[in-house]
Amino acid sequence: MPRCQRAISNLPSYHQYIDSPSILETRPETTAAIRLTIARSRMLTETGPARAEILAALKSQGLKLSGPWFMHLLSIDRDLFDFYLCVPVTERVLSTGRVEAHVLPAMRAAQAIYRGPYDNLADAWREFDAWMRANGHQ
Repeated sequence: MPRCQRAISNLPSYHQYIDSPSILETRPETTAAIRLTIARSRMLTETGPARAEILAALKSQGLKLSGPWFMHLLSIDRDLFDFYLCVPVTERVLSTGRVEAHVLPAMRAAQAIYRGPYDNLADAWREFDAWMRANGHQ
């Protein structure tokens, strides 16, 4: 089952790393995105510039965001992440530089919202994975 990580924010830490996960049926969603295949150790240094690049492309095309930022994970292992950094948009973005139009297809997905610092993200993933296994999802 594809995983979507949505609405990453830097709110104060909580005792629980993620809100209660849920399974949902999504609709196709048009996004502006940059695909990144990067080492785990480069997440902080790569995602900020990618986000800025997407925002610049949207501004130059007069487009508006229509939802929260998220990562569409294609694969993840111990050291390497392959994903699209995405933000929903009201209209299709024209490809420029690394920014491209990306349609997140309709799917059955597991969703959890993490609220906290990047340093605790690995703990949140472990919590989410444990919930997935305990509820019979892959």
